[in-house]
Amino acid sequence: MLNKIKDSLSEKDIKRFKKTNYTEICNVTDEQYYKTSNWYIDKFRKNYGVNALELQEMSRFWDSLSDMRKRAYRAWRYRRGFQWDDIINDPDHLGKTIKEEDYILRQGKPAFKQNIIAQLMRTIVGQYRANPVRSSVMARASDKQVESEMLTNALQSCLDRNQFREVDVENLQQFLVSGISIGKIKWTWWDEEEMYDGKIDNVSPFMFGFNSDINDSRNDDMWLLFELHDMRIEDVKAKFARTKEEAEAIEQLYSNIDRYNRMPNKGLTAEHKEFTDFYIPKDPTLCRVVERWEKRDEWRLRVLDKLTGDYYIAKGDVNKNKEEIQRINNQRRSDAVQNGIDPYEVVLLYKEELCKFWYVKFLTPYGECIREMESPYKHKSHPYAVKMNMLNGDTWGLVEELIDQQRMINRSMILMDFIVSASAKGVLLVPEDVVPNDMDINDFADEWTKFNGVIKYKPNKSGTVPQQISANSVNIGVGEMLDMQMKLISQIAGVNPAMQGQEAKSGTPAALYAESAQNSALNIKNTLEQFNSYVLQRDKKLLKVLIQNYETGRYVSVSGKGYYDEAKKYDATKVKDLDFDMVIANQMDTPFYRMMIEERLSQLLMNQIIDPIMYFENSTLPFSDSLLNQLKAKQKEMQQTPETANYPPEMLAQMQAEAGANPPTPQAQNVINKLMGGQ
Repeated sequence: MLNKIKDSLSEKDIKRFKKTNYTEICNVTDEQYYKTSNWYIDKFRKNYGVNALELQEMSRFWDSLSDMRKRAYRAWRYRRGFQWDDIINDPDHLGKTIKEEDYILRQGKPAFKQNIIAQLMRTIVGQYRANPVRSSVMARASDKQVESEMLTNALQSCLDRNQFREVDVENLQQFLVSGISIGKIKWTWWDEEEMYDGKIDNVSPFMFGFNSDINDSRNDDMWLLFELHDMRIEDVKAKFARTKEEAEAIEQLYSNIDRYNRMPNKGLTAEHKEFTDFYIPKDPTLCRVVERWEKRDEWRLRVLDKLTGDYYIAKGDVNKNKEEIQRINNQRRSDAVQNGIDPYEVVLLYKEELCKFWYVKFLTPYGECIREMESPYKHKSHPYAVKMNMLNGDTWGLVEELIDQQRMINRSMILMDFIVSASAKGVLLVPEDVVPNDMDINDFADEWTKFNGVIKYKPNKSGTVPQQISANSVNIGVGEMLDMQMKLISQIAGVNPAMQGQEAKSGTPAALYAESAQNSALNIKNTLEQFNSYVLQRDKKLLKVLIQNYETGRYVSVSGKGYYDEAKKYDATKVKDLDFDMVIANQMDTPFYRMMIEERLSQLLMNQIIDPIMYFENSTLPFSDSLLNQLKAKQKEMQQTPETANYPPEMLAQMQAEAGANPPTPQAQNVINKLMGGQ
């Protein structure tokens, strides 16, 4: 073993790992060497050549996606307001380039910017916030309602912990700018909560890559994904080191970083996202870690256990698995014959198939692999949810479609300012021979503009008097052009004045205005539906991660109520095998939708189809929880001491109505009306 180690370490390795002493390695026993960080370095460098080839492959895909990142970055800058930053050829200096803003300023014109793109994006984001959706689990089987409610509570509880409203709005804006939404789902420790739970992270498309030859908007032809992580050395050790020696080895692998010479980029800006290098981070104090997920295939055994009904894939060497299955079957046949059971009913059946699976590696930029494994998730896939606005393999964001109209609006504003500035505005024409001898032209101008000023002069022979000229700007259609571009950019974005909440023209019927606002939502429906498909894809993976890791007894009730009391606490034994019995659907969560629910519940309560307890269990009123608890407490007290309990007449009437004694009294009906907000 020592000879192999000696041969594998070159002079370059020795210089790189400054703490490594080549002589010491050759003079220690195998057991001593195993306990040193050098053993882990040798372990990390296993399959070094393959890892280097995989890095080169990812680097080529990264370069092939450079146009997408460039267009996304340009769209982001237009959204941000940097709309004259494009580089153009300098017309005055052949062969040189200049920023558009500098060229405009050099001509003596102001580089005006009217950020209409930001306004349109805020309108779309406002529509999304005004019409939120929640993912819920719907049971296909009618006898699985409790489990369905339990999983819904678990999913929504985790989403609330992740502040998913803010996370989704941030990702929606990224989708509008770049046409790509990327989220990462993982199981991790929450320091502030002091507990393990699922976590959702938004991933920037400027740090993410994949096989760029995809054409399927569902990502079925995606076989490679990778993410670039720029981390402090302390974070790398905390995430990947499992022993002290392994932490020391990781620190030696990144011995070239200068952790004390931090050169931060411009604070609170995204400029460091531009021109990201695949191998080297812009900050020299950070460590680059490349996370690679690849879909592989391998011959494996699909095994059916006739005794338990379990169906699984046996990992590892196929021949060894066959030998183990044969040993188990021989033992089971022997036991079955002794107990009078058909041996065929207890054996393991297997079939050799070429199975696909996802494999992950965490690589340094130099080819060392500091962690690798098959996908540890129950969904057997990568942890990313990716949705792209794709057509014929091309991806773009909504903002990219608005850039030309935004540029025309800015140009029209500059042109209008130039015309106005070049027009005569209050120019005073003074004949030379009317200026008094004791005054110069400046004194004349000061007296002319002075309040109650008086100028003494002798009229000339022609009788011409001083006069002031103010000319209107020449109308060459700039205003009409600006108005046309404003309408075009709204039409392209699918955001009309009714959606923006602008006042309607005089005489516009209210019904027509409401219908116009509703129809305008159809223009952005495709964009929001695409983003909602990303949300569903992400939540499905999150739900499977929760099913995989949640333990029995975990409290998952979000709002303090549920259709079933047993759905408030998580029971892993009931839901671990329900993947195929559940689907995820969007559930509207708007004020209008809640109002419809309250109205329907009120009708059911008035018609005595449901009782007050059922009403408050399903109500979204802010005080429904406290009233529900009080009702249950009063009901329990009445059942224990019905003759001595002291109840208000209205409450007693409701409980009697619940028991079927008599219908609600007018007083009780009045209480219900007040709870519903009636008069």
